[in-house]
Amino acid sequence: MGSADRIGRRILYGVAVLTASGPYLMDWNRTHLLNPQWTAHARFHDAMTIALGTGLGALALRALLQAEPDVEQAALLTALFWGSQGAAYAFPGTDGAAADVPELAGRLGISPRAEMVSSAGMLAVIGVGYLLARQQRSS
Repeated sequence: MGSADRIGRRILYGVAVLTASGPYLMDWNRTHLLNPQWTAHARFHDAMTIALGTGLGALALRALLQAEPDVEQAALLTALFWGSQGAAYAFPGTDGAAADVPELAGRLGISPRAEMVSSAGMLAVIGVGYLLARQQRSS
C-alpha cells in the first residue's frame, strides 16, 4: 500500500465516521428533531435521515475495514448521503436551517445555504479520498 492509497483511505474513513455521527450532532437539537414547531411527521423524516446517515456511514466503515478494502463502495455510500443533502434544495418548499432560525444563523455566521455548501464540500472530500485511494491500484 502506497502513501497516497493510505491517505485516501484515511480520508474516506473520516468521512464515513462523520456520515454516521454527524446527523446526531447536527440534527438532535432545538432547530431540528426537538423543534417544537415541527410536526410529528416532520420529526419522523428527520429521524429517518439520522438513521440513514448512521447506516450508510457504518456500511462505508465496514467496506473500508475488510481485508480487501472496497474504497469504491465506501465512497458511493457516503456520497449518497451527502449528495442527497444537496439535492434536497431542488424539492419544493425546502430550505436550510438558517431559514428557520435566522437569528442563530446570523450570530454564528452560518450561510443561508450551509447545507448545500457542506454537501458540495463533503462530495469534494470524498472525491479526493477516492482518487488518492485508487492511485496506487491504477499505477
